[in-house]
Amino acid sequence: MRSMQARLVACRQRGTLSADDEQSVQSPLRQLKSIFPSATLTKHTPLDILLTAPPSDPTQSRSLIIRDMGCVENDWVATEFVLAYFEGDGPSPPVSLF
Repeated sequence: MRSMQARLVACRQRGTLSADDEQSVQSPLRQLKSIFPSATLTKHTPLDILLTAPPSDPTQSRSLIIRDMGCVENDWVATEFVLAYFEGDGPSPPVSLF
């Protein structure tokens, strides 16, 4: 969540996220936070995360699916969550792509 909040601030500072968009992202960010348990995840246990393809209908949002935990449907949250792993050092060991 700290990484997502930092990305939110960076987007706001760069001017790539409007105030309205920032407000609309708050609820999906809280939803993302609620998906993860308050306890630490077990080490060396895979965490399957799926970013769905952009929908053909522009009124629908992209989904971020965390297997066996939940799903968040918001373009910004889904995209930025995945990008957080590839930009800089990332918050976790390298992600394996299938």
